[in-house]
Amino acid sequence: MIRLITSTPGSGKTCLVMEWLLREIEKGFYKEFYSNIEGIKVAGVRPLPENADWRQLNPNKDPNEPPKLIIIDEYQYFDAFMKENRSAHNRIGKDLSTHRHYGIDIWFITQSTKLLNDYVLENVGEHVHVHRPKKKKTVDVYWWSYCQKSLSKTAFKDADDKQKWHINENMFPLYKSTSAVTDGKARTSQKTVSAVITFAITAIILTAIILNGMESYTQMSGNPFDDVAQKTQLQDTSVDFIKEQDDTATTQDQQDQQEQENRRVYLLAQDLPQDYEIRRTEPMLQVRGVMQMGGKCLAYNAYGDVMTLSPTDCKDYVGTGRVFKATTATPDQSPTVTNISDQPTQITDQ
Repeated sequence: MIRLITSTPGSGKTCLVMEWLLREIEKGFYKEFYSNIEGIKVAGVRPLPENADWRQLNPNKDPNEPPKLIIIDEYQYFDAFMKENRSAHNRIGKDLSTHRHYGIDIWFITQSTKLLNDYVLENVGEHVHVHRPKKKKTVDVYWWSYCQKSLSKTAFKDADDKQKWHINENMFPLYKSTSAVTDGKARTSQKTVSAVITFAITAIILTAIILNGMESYTQMSGNPFDDVAQKTQLQDTSVDFIKEQDDTATTQDQQDQQEQENRRVYLLAQDLPQDYEIRRTEPMLQVRGVMQMGGKCLAYNAYGDVMTLSPTDCKDYVGTGRVFKATTATPDQSPTVTNISDQPTQITDQ
């Protein structure tokens, strides 16, 4: 396939072609590469044949020859391709129509299609145009499936594809680029400057009109904005006062609840034995029955073991019937009682 790449000088077309070249080398389809790009430093790329006669690379059209890619830069300077050469004896140009028989693809790089003869233009299978507005780093790349001899608005509108491409500065060391010398700051558009100035003046005028109108309205209406501000301030004060009262009531309720809780804990500590939790979970220490005879008091746990209570604890337990009240009860290895109910048994002397 013949690919034509066009753009004005400094638009980045050679940089783009260098990026494409590296991709093709990576793909590995083409086995041989030829180019006349000035100062090219890509390994394996060979110089063009004499007079850019691409046919010399496979003169016998041997189908077993490896695929080749030829990149011709500024090819309008070669006799076979320049516009002035329309001779019927121009075999290099005329044979472009059979380039596929040679196993060769060609990329042509130039500024304009107007510099080329019809032998080139009529055999283009892909036309790429690079447009770089105002020397920006991002350019527009247009694609067509045939040569666009006139790059009109309609042609750009009907392009097969349009892409954004950022100029790859990593390509510059691989060839002799003139961008470092000629890529100065783009000319500032007077249209843009005029538009900015007009917008600024219009904004200033509109702001002045609005401010004057608001001032006049305020004077005529007795400055209603102050009334609104005062009402808003009073409302905010009322809300803050109500909120403060609610917060005070809430704090008082919390204090009352805390005081009741502290009182409950105090009473429990006074009424319950020190080891209440241990006795509550340990059946061996739980008093399930008590018997008081004379000055002696016997108590029994859940297993029927005899427990000895002090006279004070025995009297208190018999009087209240409250389980786990004893503070001095200890298991005693006396003979067990066989009939112990879940409810305490209270026996007293007559």
